[in-house]
Order: sequence, then C-alpha cells, then structure tokens
Amino acid sequence: MKLRIGGNSISVTLFAYWFVLVIWQNVSSVSSRSEVDIAIKIVLLAFLCISFAIKSRLKIANALVMGVFFLTQVVSLLNENNPTFSVYIFYIYTGLIIVLVFGLGHNFVISKRELQRVYDAIILVALYAAVYALLFRTDHFLSAFSITSAYGNELSSFFSSNHEYAMYMAAAIICCVIGLEMNNGKSTKKSLFYILSLLLLVPNLVLAFSRTVLLGTAFFFLIYLVGAKNTRLKKWIFVGSTVSLFVFLFNSRIRAFVNGIIFKGKTSAGRDYLYATAEGLFKKGSLLQKAFGYGIGYSRTYLEEMTSHGSVHNAYLQMLLYFGIVGLAWLIGFLVVRIRSLLKLCAKNRYWGYVFLGLITWAALMMYTNTFLIFTSSADCYFLTFFAIIIPMFSANAIKNESFETDPV
Repeated sequence: MKLRIGGNSISVTLFAYWFVLVIWQNVSSVSSRSEVDIAIKIVLLAFLCISFAIKSRLKIANALVMGVFFLTQVVSLLNENNPTFSVYIFYIYTGLIIVLVFGLGHNFVISKRELQRVYDAIILVALYAAVYALLFRTDHFLSAFSITSAYGNELSSFFSSNHEYAMYMAAAIICCVIGLEMNNGKSTKKSLFYILSLLLLVPNLVLAFSRTVLLGTAFFFLIYLVGAKNTRLKKWIFVGSTVSLFVFLFNSRIRAFVNGIIFKGKTSAGRDYLYATAEGLFKKGSLLQKAFGYGIGYSRTYLEEMTSHGSVHNAYLQMLLYFGIVGLAWLIGFLVVRIRSLLKLCAKNRYWGYVFLGLITWAALMMYTNTFLIFTSSADCYFLTFFAIIIPMFSANAIKNESFETDPV
C-alpha cells in the first residue's frame, strides 16, 4: 500500500512529531531525561511551533480564555517548591501546545483525504511495532494460554509501557475500522490491507493486558455503532461482537482466560491505595493548595515516598494534586465543551460526529485509570492528544465550513 500525506497539511507536522518519538524509543538506549532525549524533544517542539506559526500567519484566537488559564498556571507554578528542570518543561510544553492548538490553530482544517492518510500512517507505525513484537517477543504469543498471571507477561514490543503499546494498537484498530468504512465499495486491495492488519493488531492489543485500553476501546465501538452507517461493516461488527460474547459465556477456558488473565482477576493492582493516598493528601492541604494544587514536584515526591509510584494512575486525581480544583475544573470543563460541540456536529454529520465523540470518550475513560494526561509532553500523552483531540477538532472545523470533502491543493 502506498502512503502519501499531503505536504502542506498540518496533519503531517502532528504525525511527524509522534513518529519521531516512536522511532527514538525503538533505537534509543538512554534514559528519558538524558541530554540527547531533551534535545530531540526541543527540536520537535520548535518544529511544531514554526509549522503552526507559518500556517496561521500568527493570527491568534481565544486570547482571553488562554490568558486566564495561564494566570492559574502561574499561581500553581509559584506553589512549586524548588522546581526542577523537568517541572519547568511540563509547564512550558503544556502552555505552548495550548497556544498552538487553541490560539494559532483554532481555525485549522483537515480534509477527509488528509484524515484517511494520517490514519493509514498510524496503522503502518502500529504494524511495525506489532511485527517487532511478533519477531522479538514471540514467547508472549506462544505462552498466552499457559500463563497463570498477566503481571510480568504484558506485551509491550519495544515500548517501556504495555499501556502505551496497547493504546497504539487500539488506535490502529480504530483506524482500520474507519478505513474500511471510508473505502467501502472502492479498492479491494486496500480493504484487504485493513482486514489483514486487524488480524495482527487485535492479538497484540489483547496480549498487552491493558484493561484500561480494552474497556476504553469497547466504549468507543459502542458509540461508533450508534452513529455508523447501516453498511455490511456495521453488521459484521455486530455479528463479531455477538459471537465473541457467546464464546465468552459458553467456553469455560476462554472465560477463565479473559477474567483471570486479561482482566487480571478484577484486582485493582494497588490503585485503591494510590487513590486513597492522593485523596488524603488533597484533604489535608491548605485552602490555596486545594484551589491551585501542591505542584508537580512535591506531588511526585510525596507519592514516591508513600507508594513508590510517581503518579496516581488516574489523570483526574493527578490534576487535582498538581493544579488543585482549578486545574481539574479546566480539564473537565474542556472535555464537557468538546463533547457538547461534537454532539452538535452529529446533527450536521452523524457518522463523523459519533466517530469523534467516541474518540474523546475513549480518551476520557483511559485517563480515569491510567497515567495518560492530555496536553502533556510524554510520547503516549502527546499521541492521545493528537489522535483523540487535535485531529478530530481540525476535521470538525472542515466539516463545519464544508471543506471536509474537498481534496486540498
């Protein structure tokens, strides 16, 4: 399959940023905070800023709202106790990405053709990681039904986190299903590519043993089916889901594997203690700390001392500790505004409205039990922001101004 992404599209820049981070993870043997790693991310961020600046001609929107947001961030930063370089990077990156997306990129558009090319590119990157896992992590596939615990047996390919790997597999699966819908009645070869890709990606997603991603993806497809066109694909998804449910209910071996291994016996994996620790820290804070947070540095140090983990594995509680009630209100407020906007989009374009609604729900659910946090700098968080927030937002802009179906020059 040939892959072309329009050279003038902002989608190229957004995808390239993530692609370089993925390749860097594959070839790098240095720590995530090494000088080389920081230098690469600075260059990528500069590339992102320059691309947005050129395309927007420095026309900025939402200045007042962003100004209020930055004021609250300044208060949180002043609460930091001896902030490290990584803490400053966190604030700077988040501030920049918000200015780029909601300020300079407020009216950017991505056409249907560009969207399909980005989705195809994501599939190819995911296939690379899946083939790598098949070749170099073969034991995970061979021993899938003989292991007694998912812990220590999670498939992660060349990524450090099985949750990150699972997210990329899930995103590629979503792209394949959407690709099949977009290619309906067109190229047989391309449809075959999507089907064969699914046969490889689905086992990789399952063997990553990430309950968070699996459940989030299940909710995406529930929403997707509501808005999907009444095509053969929708019927096949429904039939496949029904058959899978019957196999689960009436095959004891499969049921035991799903409940005991994939869903890890419904254990909380220590999350209950993490949540209780976070809630306890919040409750004993001063009025200022409850409003604007303890700051990133102190929160991480406290959690590491109390739980040996640097995060709560819940993005919403993490925001509450970092930036207080005000920071959490910004996050939840943003999600509510986007969901309302997408519900309105459903009236104009039912299919894509529900696709994008499914994606933001996918992101919101995964953040509830994981370390993913939109608009932050790690590769997995960037991808979640890019895939579930930015690309849908720019595509929705194109749908609203009726340029979505137009092939860009």
